[in-house]
Amino acid sequence: MLEIIQNIEFVFILIISIQIGWNLFVSSTYLKKNIEIFLYITVLLSNKIAYLIFGKSEILYYFFHSFAPIAFVISGIFKNNSQIKWIVVCWLFVSLTLWCFNNFFAFVLVYCMAIGTLMSQSINMANGRSTKLQYSYLPIVIAIDLFFALTAIILKVKGFNWENSILIGYLKYLIIPFSLFTLVIIYVNSRRHTAS
Repeated sequence: MLEIIQNIEFVFILIISIQIGWNLFVSSTYLKKNIEIFLYITVLLSNKIAYLIFGKSEILYYFFHSFAPIAFVISGIFKNNSQIKWIVVCWLFVSLTLWCFNNFFAFVLVYCMAIGTLMSQSINMANGRSTKLQYSYLPIVIAIDLFFALTAIILKVKGFNWENSILIGYLKYLIIPFSLFTLVIIYVNSRRHTAS
């Protein structure tokens, strides 16, 4: 059952990637407005492809945790003040540094900063114009998804036996469907951008 959901998740990531590619082709401002979504989906797609090619490994486990949350932190800090290429270069540098050092405290700090940045974006959108209000739910959903990923990395570092733990089994049945729900919300948001 879990494998079926993960395959569905991979198909959704491919569909979202195609949709984002179409949005980039149609709209010149899409990347500037949605750089964090672009980076997040890029990380998800790269992570899934790497797992398909190389299988499960410790270094691939930390790939997502190194690259995904920092995308929201870097884009939240520099989005309005910098060019896209500098945001991507800064994101790559910080993410690769985090991936190489593999520090638990750094992972927790980056996740907390990413969740805080997303919640701040959501509040700013909700307090802003009514046109931004319809998009204010997206950062909240992604923040909850990142919270689940943070929970997973904390449990992994604390030494829980992933394969035989009943608690982790239940947590997987909560995390994976919510991750799928997050992808659906991102897809809906991407479609709305094309329609508007």
